[in-house]
Amino acid sequence: MYNLLLKTILWISVFFCVSHCIAQVQPLKELYPGPESSLDFKTSIISANGKLFFTGNDYISGKEPFVFDPQTDKYTLLMDINNGNSSSGIFSSKLFNDFIIFPAKDSKEDYELYATNTKFNSVILLKNINANSSGISDYYSSISTPLGLFFTADDGKNGEELWITDGTSINTIL
Repeated sequence: MYNLLLKTILWISVFFCVSHCIAQVQPLKELYPGPESSLDFKTSIISANGKLFFTGNDYISGKEPFVFDPQTDKYTLLMDINNGNSSSGIFSSKLFNDFIIFPAKDSKEDYELYATNTKFNSVILLKNINANSSGISDYYSSISTPLGLFFTADDGKNGEELWITDGTSINTIL
């Protein structure tokens, strides 16, 4: 009898949540109001400091880092890393403290490491690891720890090595 009562309470709770929670889901304002998608399947959406950070395409700047602030109901392009309508190819964004760290390609088609400060909505190039080609090699294997974000990169001198960053240029080191 007790089990039947628990199952009934659980079923009512699940039904209530599903029927009321799903009804609350609404689409956000569109970044690009045309028929094309503003997002692609590789987009990471990261929630930090009450905002949503993601790679979006407004069909003016290409696929670049954007932020959506639900308080103001506005999208903001954080930086046009690969100038013009060319996409920066952002992938595998990682959150570390107040920074979102991600590789992106610049106008020379080189992948380097960038960081978004989620408090100030700013993007910086952390370090041009290899001035002659892409420094970032296997960012998918990066890992965030309390000490920092560890990743592998090739600076063109020492081969592929383990690097660490705390989201600042000065502390992105071999």
